Amino acid sequence: MDHLDKLIPLAILGVVAVFFVALLRRATRTELARPAVPIAEPMPVVEPKAVVTPPPLVVAPAKPKKRKRAPIIPAATSSPPPTTIHKVLGMLKDKDALATAFLLREILDQPTARRR
Repeated sequence: MDHLDKLIPLAILGVVAVFFVALLRRATRTELARPAVPIAEPMPVVEPKAVVTPPPLVVAPAKPKKRKRAPIIPAATSSPPPTTIHKVLGMLKDKDALATAFLLREILDQPTARRR
């Protein structure tokens, strides 16, 4: 029963603490409920005025104009742009063909670490 003697004052202290917390919360609620700034006078109500507008003008729809078509100009007959194969073949016909071939082989072939 020694432990009950220590428990009773602890329970009383807990009840008092809950009571103080409830009072503190009530006090803060009433402070928050009160407006900090005095309420200003309401703005006067302005009555709407009637605005008279003239009747809209009726305009007859205009006839759409016929557009002249642009004359069709035939495309000049020229060879299509060279493809990649033709470009490479043209590069190989250069006097630096051996250097170009070597560079193309290095670029397009497998990495040197994977070659046999």
